[in-house]
Amino acid sequence: MMRRLLRRSSDTDSGMTLVELLVSMMLLVVVGGISVAVFASLSRAQVRQSDESQGLQDVQTVVERLSRDLREARGVDNTATSSQLTLWLDLNSDYVQTADETITWKLKLNTTTNHYDVLRINGNNVTVIEGRTLVSQLAFTYNATPVQNSTVVTVDMQYDPVTGGFATAKHSQFQVRMRNVQ
Repeated sequence: MMRRLLRRSSDTDSGMTLVELLVSMMLLVVVGGISVAVFASLSRAQVRQSDESQGLQDVQTVVERLSRDLREARGVDNTATSSQLTLWLDLNSDYVQTADETITWKLKLNTTTNHYDVLRINGNNVTVIEGRTLVSQLAFTYNATPVQNSTVVTVDMQYDPVTGGFATAKHSQFQVRMRNVQ
């Protein structure tokens, strides 16, 4: 009788079969794979959002500072090109252009990203990087002949945040009317 009781208790507690174990492992792998895919997708979306935000902030800084310099400038220096803009800011209002009264905006290629840093160089050769590895194209155009006592400068900028490589290129264009010396 004791033997039957021992045998029955061991028969009812036989554990899991190999098939049950394999099925549970497969379910675990499927659920884990789905979880990893969702996490990776959310991570990419967050990096993309961060890239877009940083890119927009850098472009906003470049546009604000460049447009401020353009509004304060007396004229465009003759060394200006389509990729380098040199401005004369008559800081002491004597209507005489000196080297320390020039501001140069230009691009410097960042060889690791194949994008450009936007540099602002003042007359004392102090260089400030206003936008880092952001701009892929920047062009300056201006009307050299004054129109109604002013010169209009057009800035055309293509930029894309390259930190994670997820963002798409954006385009920004603005015009500023400069005051001119008569």
